[in-house]
Amino acid sequence: MPSCGRIYNLDSSINNRASSLWNRAGSPLSVYDGTGGSGQLATYGAFGPTINLPSNFNDRISSVYAPC
Repeated sequence: MPSCGRIYNLDSSINNRASSLWNRAGSPLSVYDGTGGSGQLATYGAFGPTINLPSNFNDRISSVYAPC
């Protein structure tokens, strides 16, 4: 994400294709099933480790949000 405080829709090259996540931001990162922040799946803590997404979230993330 280029900056915090707004919702980003994932580029078509990674939309619904994520199998892992690494939150390097200084704030929690929320991930969503739909574009524009619809259908929240989960929130991951700031500066978290790289994780493999649970099978029920695999290949479903379409947008992300990190507050400032």
